[in-house]
Amino acid sequence: MLYQLTNTQMISKDGFDIERDTTYSTEDELQDAINRFIDRYKVQGYYSKNFRKIPLNEIKEHLTIQLL
Repeated sequence: MLYQLTNTQMISKDGFDIERDTTYSTEDELQDAINRFIDRYKVQGYYSKNFRKIPLNEIKEHLTIQLL
């Protein structure tokens, strides 16, 4: 484990929770949430941010863990 998770949120490049009002306490929960987030954009093939389209294979690089 690279870090201790206790009540963390995953924040998108836009600055919003990837799952509204949800916190994660294990790495597995966090990874599952990231996968659900990516799945929401599979039809269009990218995640759209104001400044550019982020390919699905790069989304994880643009997410931030926020400790609460």
